[in-house]
Amino acid sequence: MKNLLVYYRVVSYVLIGIAVLFSFFDLFFLLMALAQPSVFLVVFVVTSVIIYSFASFSFLIRGIQNGRQSKPSAKDWIKVNAYVSIAFGALSLVQGIAFLSDPGNMAMVIKQMYQMQGQMKMAGVSDQDIRATIKGMLYIYMGYSLLLLSHVYITLRYVKEYAHLFGEKKPQE
Repeated sequence: MKNLLVYYRVVSYVLIGIAVLFSFFDLFFLLMALAQPSVFLVVFVVTSVIIYSFASFSFLIRGIQNGRQSKPSAKDWIKVNAYVSIAFGALSLVQGIAFLSDPGNMAMVIKQMYQMQGQMKMAGVSDQDIRATIKGMLYIYMGYSLLLLSHVYITLRYVKEYAHLFGEKKPQE
């Protein structure tokens, strides 16, 4: 149990760093959503992941480490945004696996990149370099998804275990 808490703490700090980075992207997406309303769904999902990261981190610091009470609404914030984070993480993981499993997808993306750039080709950058960069980014993104999913699982477990910190009675043993 102690090792799980150490893992949870480390992953929480990693998720907070990524959530700060995502918040900048989310502001950009919000501006895009003003012109293209369908982007509001992306804004909603990314905002939920950010809120989950900060709410679960607050639960870790205030509740688990310091043993202080939290409002019952904090539990609701954690749980609701955790469910959206599960959907985000699972979808990201499945999309990454599907993209990497079919080499034709990579060729199609590179072709579309060249079409969007017009006929300008970046000097010194080959198709192989672009493939390696895209694969690297996908592996990082899939790693983040796995961290997020494992963190959500542990958080929901801790929310149940530490329910007394939200004003609920301790479970009878």
